[in-house]
Amino acid sequence: MNDLDVFTNDLGLIAIVENDQLVGYNLAVGGGMGRSHGNEQTFPRLADVIGFFTPDKIVDVAKAVLTIHRDFGDRTDRKHARLKYVVAERGVEFIRNEIAQRAGFALATAKPYQFTTTSDLLGWRKAVDGSWFLGLFVETGRVKDAQKIALRQIADKFQNIEFRCPPIKT
Repeated sequence: MNDLDVFTNDLGLIAIVENDQLVGYNLAVGGGMGRSHGNEQTFPRLADVIGFFTPDKIVDVAKAVLTIHRDFGDRTDRKHARLKYVVAERGVEFIRNEIAQRAGFALATAKPYQFTTTSDLLGWRKAVDGSWFLGLFVETGRVKDAQKIALRQIADKFQNIEFRCPPIKT
């Protein structure tokens, strides 16, 4: 699913599932839809899918991408300080090589994937690992009133529960 529009982020992970098992991620880098009016140095850009890696390498890859931005990102112009500009100006091959050097391994060729829906994951759903999760609609992005009370009660009752708040389309 492409619920978070993975191509519009600095770093995106596309889960690759084979036979109901997570085998790894395709890495997308350099996306962002923002721009500053009248500033030609700023522009929207979709991320490039640059390779594949296994789940055990996720922290190494994320650190590599973040430190590339830290080391090569524009620190003099806040409106030009995004990873998408580093990728656009230095190129995908440069990013791929830097990741290999920083992470200690080369990304494999990206695996084929297909997004089949852009729906929101509302209701009870089974995750790839067999666990269950509940997607809730939060009107205007604000948890309040009865919903807030109910979530508080759940948090009190289940000490190890995780609440995640991803953006969704409306």
